[in-house]
Amino acid sequence: MSGPEPSATQPAGPPPGPPPAVPPSAPSAAAPPRAASPLDSLVASMGMAQLLVVGGSALLVLIDLVFGLILREYSLAYVIWGAAALILLAYFAGRSGRAMPFRYESVLIGLGLVVAVVGAREIAGSLLSILRSAGAWDAPELLAFAGYVVGIVAVGWGTWQLWRGQR
Repeated sequence: MSGPEPSATQPAGPPPGPPPAVPPSAPSAAAPPRAASPLDSLVASMGMAQLLVVGGSALLVLIDLVFGLILREYSLAYVIWGAAALILLAYFAGRSGRAMPFRYESVLIGLGLVVAVVGAREIAGSLLSILRSAGAWDAPELLAFAGYVVGIVAVGWGTWQLWRGQR
């Protein structure tokens, strides 16, 4: 005999390979792709600076409508509200392709500066009022104030970015 005989404890051949890969099964009912909404295409067409200016302006207008007109809790200066509304009008007029005698980015920068400067003054005045009143502000007033701060900072930062030439 030339070699040892295979026993019951030793396999007769090479070890078996890994099991064959099973392809993943396709989903039985795939959901159809969602159509892009107008808001998705609007946001996708804006750069970050424009999004900050337009979004911050929309926030300022919305918060002023809710807290200033409906709840009558806290309201911004009319100059800020008007400039924010004009920013929205200028942006949508510029997007619609209407002929304007100037670039709408210039309007966004000019009105954004108005919002930022007057807004900084309003924020400082409101902070002093909060500190002097020692907690006399209620929750809706503080919520409106926080929303205004976010909106004014967003418009101011976006205006700075637009002025620097970023879209």
